[in-house]
Amino acid sequence: MWVLENYEKQDNLILSVSEGDEVSIKRVTEEIAHAMDYVGHIQFDTSFANGQYKKTADNSKLLKALEYSDKKINFTPLSYGISKSVAWFVDNFETCRK
Repeated sequence: MWVLENYEKQDNLILSVSEGDEVSIKRVTEEIAHAMDYVGHIQFDTSFANGQYKKTADNSKLLKALEYSDKKINFTPLSYGISKSVAWFVDNFETCRK
């Protein structure tokens, strides 16, 4: 939201986590399963190619822009963001896909 409300330059700005904060698809899957209270087995189809292992995006321009912000910016922790998203999805399941 800070970028939408405050970033006025006309150049590209990568909205991504820093390299140290990257997570695997497996971890995201496990976080979603946890938020959904799913306790069954998760099976990944390993018959497909792994594709690109990782592609780190450089978010240094975003971080530099945030340094000059008059507000303290806190990034949302993955587990919290997923749990809030899952809760919204569950609460709105009947109407969100129409």
